[in-house]
Amino acid sequence: MRVARGVYFRVGVSRSTSSSRDELTNIDSGDLVVTNQRLFFAGKQSTANAVFKKILSIEVYPNSIILHKDGKERAQHFLWPNNLVKIHAGAASEPLTGSALQTLVSNQLSNAPARSRIAN
Repeated sequence: MRVARGVYFRVGVSRSTSSSRDELTNIDSGDLVVTNQRLFFAGKQSTANAVFKKILSIEVYPNSIILHKDGKERAQHFLWPNNLVKIHAGAASEPLTGSALQTLVSNQLSNAPARSRIAN
């Protein structure tokens, strides 16, 4: 529609939609070590640790776990190859699963002194 000489006014409709999705992105690779007090990840680019008494919950999957820790907004996701095995007493015993790792963490918590089991 012409408004004035050289000036035009156009009316139209445009639509936009947005979407978001959560997706895992591999940010590092390294070793996940379980001690009697923590899970420790030593990666090529960074390190991370989760003191057992700070773990609020663990989500278990066949070849990964997601840790929710006290004082952290974001959860930590640890993923490993399906063919990874647990080493016990120097010999490979069974495939490592999220539930096996959760049991290991739970056992460490139950064996810890009472003051270590209380979350701050």
